[in-house]
Amino acid sequence: MPKDVMSVEIELKTISIQRALFQEPDRSTEEYSSSTIDLFPTIEVEKSLQRIQVKVIVQAYLDKEDGQEEERIVVGILEAHFLYEVKGLQGIRATKKVVNVPTLLTSRLLHDAYLTTRGIWYAKTVGMRANDAILPFSEPEQLLKALDAAER
Repeated sequence: MPKDVMSVEIELKTISIQRALFQEPDRSTEEYSSSTIDLFPTIEVEKSLQRIQVKVIVQAYLDKEDGQEEERIVVGILEAHFLYEVKGLQGIRATKKVVNVPTLLTSRLLHDAYLTTRGIWYAKTVGMRANDAILPFSEPEQLLKALDAAER
C-alpha cells in the first residue's frame, strides 16, 4: 500500500438542526425573479482526532433583477451540525492550534453533510418559496473552496 494512502472508518453519530427558519414573504414578490443561496460550511476537528464536526449553514434569498443586496428577502435559513466519529487518524500531524486532516477526508465529510443538508432543505420547504432555492449538487472540491472563502 502506498505511503500516502490512509484507511479510516467514518461513522455519522448525530445530526442536529440548530436553526431552521422558513418563511413566506410578507409582501408582494412579483418583481423578485431569482433566488440566491449563501453557503457557510465549517469543519472542527477534536484534538483527540476521534471526532470531526461539520457545520453547514444555508441561507436563501429572493433577489430583484437589479441585484441590490439590501432589497433581498430572506426565505430560509438552515443550520445543521453533523458529528462524525473517525477511527484510523493516528499519525496525523497536529500542532496546538491546527490539525492537518487529509483533504480527501475533509472533502468527503463536507460533501456528505452538504448533500444531507440539501435533502433536509428540500423536505422542509415543499410547497414554500424557499423550495425555489434549489441547492445545487456540488463537487467536494467546490465545497472546500467555499470553506476556504468563508474562512477569509
